[in-house]
Amino acid sequence: MSSRNLLNLVLLVVVAVLVTVLIIDPGKKETPVIKLTNLSKSDINKIKIERPGAKTVVLEKKNDKWHMLKPYAMPADNFKANAISELAETKAKAHYPIKKGENLKPYGLAPARLSVTLNNKVKLEFGNIESLKYLRYIRENNTLYLIFDHFFSNISNPPAEFVDHKLLAGKPVITKLQLPKLTLTADGDKWQAQPPVKQLSNDQVNELLDNWHGAHATDILAYTPGKARVDAQARLYIKGQSKPLVFDIIHNKHMVSFARADIGLQYEFSSDVAEDMLKLPSKIGKDKAKRISSKPEPGKK
Repeated sequence: MSSRNLLNLVLLVVVAVLVTVLIIDPGKKETPVIKLTNLSKSDINKIKIERPGAKTVVLEKKNDKWHMLKPYAMPADNFKANAISELAETKAKAHYPIKKGENLKPYGLAPARLSVTLNNKVKLEFGNIESLKYLRYIRENNTLYLIFDHFFSNISNPPAEFVDHKLLAGKPVITKLQLPKLTLTADGDKWQAQPPVKQLSNDQVNELLDNWHGAHATDILAYTPGKARVDAQARLYIKGQSKPLVFDIIHNKHMVSFARADIGLQYEFSSDVAEDMLKLPSKIGKDKAKRISSKPEPGKK
């Protein structure tokens, strides 16, 4: 290698080192990570949500599943509960000590818009959005934090929204299904229909029961009996339970509600989903099934 090339190589290395030094700046200290709490999201097993003018929501996790204790004793929406748990590890963009006697009204914290208590230990109070970077004010004890907020809209939902949207918890054994125009009763290994259904098959009933077991509501609302006109009722008799589950059927413009007066909740379904839950599916006879299977595929003759 010539001396000129060697010199150029040395100069190139020196320049690269200087650029690296300028970028890294070893004399500059890293900004410490500021978290809202010292808790881990995986450790969160209890959440309490308090909001002025709304019922308190209490969620508890057991065996990796969330359950609502208040205001409804029901399985909870795991996705929404886990999302709230992430508050424990949320990083703040800035934080300030709150001075004794400081007016917190400008921050929307006198009173707070809502609060979330994690594991009965840490209470996080939500205030307003600041106007410069649209960060949310959060108070924890004597410290004021600013965070990028994607929590408030979820946490401020009505209590019913934290209930699991699955209509039937687990997969209960249904022994009798009383629909507006049909009653199906298990009789040993077979099902009986009233009024009688010609050539009733277990496959038809099982498909109907699967529609109930797999039903997930698009929305859940609080239900007050007497406020809406009830069009019909459905009753589900469950093995091991003395009383049936009673659903008030309420038809709206595009939705059908399955409302339970006993717990004060109504589950919203699209009309087509509700229809599949309220009538026996058609039976495909052998001749019809043969015709269907013998039809050519699209594009083939």
